[in-house]
Amino acid sequence: MNNALDDIGWRAFYPAYAVLTRHIDHKDDEVARNIKIMMRKLILRMPHQCMWQSAYLLRQNIAGIKEKYMEVLADVKRNAPCYVTIIDQYDYASGIFNQISTKVDSSECRLSERVEGMKILFRDKKYDAKELEMNRRLDGDCKVFNGIMVPIRSVIDESVHYPEYGGDNDAEKACQLPDQYLIHDFSEHVKVLHSNTKPVLIELTTMAGRKVRLICKKNDDLTKDYHFNKIVEMCNDLLMKDEQTKIQNMAATTFSVIPLAKHGGIIEFIEGVTPYYDTLDTIMQLKQNEWSGKLSKWKDEMSKLKSRESRAEYFREVACKQTPIVMSKWFRIQYPEAGKWFASRKQFAKSAAVMSIIGYIFGLGDRHTKNLMIHLQTGKCIHVDFDMIFNKGETLGTPELVPFRLTQNMINGMGEVALDGEFRTVCEQTLRVFRENSYEIEKYISDLPNLVADFASNKMAPKDFDMTEAKRLVSGRIRGQIMTVKLHKSKAITYPMQVSQLTSSLIDLATSDEKLCEMFPGWMPTL
Repeated sequence: MNNALDDIGWRAFYPAYAVLTRHIDHKDDEVARNIKIMMRKLILRMPHQCMWQSAYLLRQNIAGIKEKYMEVLADVKRNAPCYVTIIDQYDYASGIFNQISTKVDSSECRLSERVEGMKILFRDKKYDAKELEMNRRLDGDCKVFNGIMVPIRSVIDESVHYPEYGGDNDAEKACQLPDQYLIHDFSEHVKVLHSNTKPVLIELTTMAGRKVRLICKKNDDLTKDYHFNKIVEMCNDLLMKDEQTKIQNMAATTFSVIPLAKHGGIIEFIEGVTPYYDTLDTIMQLKQNEWSGKLSKWKDEMSKLKSRESRAEYFREVACKQTPIVMSKWFRIQYPEAGKWFASRKQFAKSAAVMSIIGYIFGLGDRHTKNLMIHLQTGKCIHVDFDMIFNKGETLGTPELVPFRLTQNMINGMGEVALDGEFRTVCEQTLRVFRENSYEIEKYISDLPNLVADFASNKMAPKDFDMTEAKRLVSGRIRGQIMTVKLHKSKAITYPMQVSQLTSSLIDLATSDEKLCEMFPGWMPTL
């Protein structure tokens, strides 16, 4: 194990760094020692990349982990003075970025006035040693070495394979990152986004002149978003290895998530997208108070109906019929050229299907109209906000009853054949690939940290639900059984469904009026 990095090569071993950080507190002393050795070697080779991936450990304050991580960093610092500066400046940078969503409360303010550390770091090229989490001291402002890397996973991963980067046992060269990957400056203009946690949108400029926008969030535990994005990447890899799905270019869109503390972090802003609700709203042109009035009226009327059958009938005959079906019209307006129109609708159905199955397998909920995005250039359906995973949606005050979003406007956007065309075929192909690669998926999730810890404080969640049970349910769903935390309990896989049967059952559940009429009104089940 000690020689694994040297045998495999540090570039090839780099993807394992995130896994190593999760096991830094391994119970076996020998394993823990080897993990720390490999982390140290990787940080020595790629300090910028590794620090962005693990600096959050300094501010999570998890017993034992922070101390062990600081031991690794202290060992790295002893190798050369440049490592001292690099580690300190990323310690400072992660703290400064984490302050943005806390200190910026208006879109009218200037970023450098609210978060002075941004000016110190990127314009003065310094960092304040009094603000460090590790080795805090009274040195005053210290000079930054080389610069701060752009905190986006695609940029970080690309830099690892830059041909001229890194050198054998050359500390100075390892710490000198090419300019194209470094942050040059930031825009003073910010935007506070409309959301419960009020995330802040900022813009950075790289040394190469590229504009990069990031969302800074507070209060949310972004480790869930980070790990779910990694799950989606793993699923994409499986789809790309299969001959049939590779030809169809079946994949879900992912984005960079970098946690900076226990609560808070940086999310890559996806350019060229608009919320699913906004695409419909451009055609419907209903004012917010009109929608609120409709939703309130439908909710009041359905609450008076005692049976689910009568509520489903009201939902189908009144609520759905009073909701404009406009998605197909949006596609015609957005893509007036016939070839683009056809390709975009096909891409919409395909991307929706892939993510629907991934979401079902891993229990993704909260798929309301603002958590689905439409990529305006391609029509691709992109999902964001992965806080509710492993069927957490079933434990809400108003439980989520459907496996994924497949409402009447979604179906309308998929073309004349709708559910009997691209969507169903891609769902079946995705399920087939996952079932054929069940071992790889189970092996991957076996290494995940506890992502259901918040279930313990949820009175609606089963008391005995833990990560082991969450993984068991994932395995059951892959193998062909509809199993969830509360609504579809099952202890054993007796008669698993074939791929086509499971697809049909899931589509029936997702489009069931009996299920949709019980959904939370803000989820907008009629849209």
